[in-house]
Amino acid sequence: MSDGADSEAGRTVLIAEDQDGLAELYADILGASYESRIAKDGEEALAQMNAEVDIVLLDRQMPKVHGDDVLAEFRARDFDQPVAMISAVYPEPEIVALDIDEYLLKPVRSAQLREVVRALAARTECSKALREYLALTSIKTVLEANMDTQALTSSDNYQRLQQQLADLRETEDVTTADLTASGPAVGFREYK
Repeated sequence: MSDGADSEAGRTVLIAEDQDGLAELYADILGASYESRIAKDGEEALAQMNAEVDIVLLDRQMPKVHGDDVLAEFRARDFDQPVAMISAVYPEPEIVALDIDEYLLKPVRSAQLREVVRALAARTECSKALREYLALTSIKTVLEANMDTQALTSSDNYQRLQQQLADLRETEDVTTADLTASGPAVGFREYK
């Protein structure tokens, strides 16, 4: 695995965001480290997505085609790029079913955006199992930070998430050594 700086070089980020100026702000925050493509709605995001895109920042509430549907279409077209879904809507356990790597709540701070994109760039070099583990761990963290414990523990989706994480930890594909070696470059942090 290369270091974080190497994993960023020459990466293309598709920024799908309908709020005026916000997509441009995200592109400015990412600066010269990344090539940014901007889509103002779901249709544009679908039109601009191709194999040259390395990372996707996807607004969940977009006109014409909802972010969840854009994501589903990306996956149906066999695009496996890391996706950070960005939304002003607080997460519910149903986000476990979304094939995303991160879920960010608006407003997103500059440092947070850069850190997440850097982590997603590094994750492209991880095994599929480790990437899935990191994505599920991220979803677990955002749910725990934004939902009542009782609501979480009574959710079937959250229980499935817990089981998926336990299953992945038990496989040989996701070992403590993998997590330690990957470290902060892929965005792994200790969670509850």
